[in-house]
Amino acid sequence: MAVELVIQKIFEFCPEEDYRFILEELVDRILELSQDQYGNYVIQFIIDRQGGHLMSTIWSDLKGKVFELSIHKYASNVIEKLLTYGSQEIKRDIIKEIINKDDQFR
Repeated sequence: MAVELVIQKIFEFCPEEDYRFILEELVDRILELSQDQYGNYVIQFIIDRQGGHLMSTIWSDLKGKVFELSIHKYASNVIEKLLTYGSQEIKRDIIKEIINKDDQFR
């Protein structure tokens, strides 16, 4: 927990050029962090505060796994954040994935 909290505080109070290297390291662990009890807060924070190209990177790692992540205790918060702050295209893709998965159960 402590590491994730420290990372959030770095993002919150430091200029982006000071933590750019941390973001680059986190990009390789988006799916893992999204499902982690504390790591999901870091991914949510990135979505909320960074957006832009990082939003696309996060989405590309989670795409195709939306249904499973949306019912996961921690990752569901990341999917919710993407629905709140994602582009129209990301929102549309998330909804399509959930609907398509739901159709498979009928």
